[in-house]
Amino acid sequence: MRNRSRPDYRQPVVVVDVLDSPLVNPSAGEKGAGSPYFNEPLDLVIGILDEDGDWLTYYVDSRRFRPLED
Repeated sequence: MRNRSRPDYRQPVVVVDVLDSPLVNPSAGEKGAGSPYFNEPLDLVIGILDEDGDWLTYYVDSRRFRPLED
């Protein structure tokens, strides 16, 4: 189930940090329970390279990811 435009579906990411205490998504406050981000626990920091080669990091819900298989 995708709820963000990045990373692309099945795009490998680098795990930068695993948070001990998840952050509650601050962008969900505007729409409340009607937002798909409402109370989403952000417990993983991931990194990706964008199309321009810039390193970007995102706070995400680890339940939306799985280990990369060979």
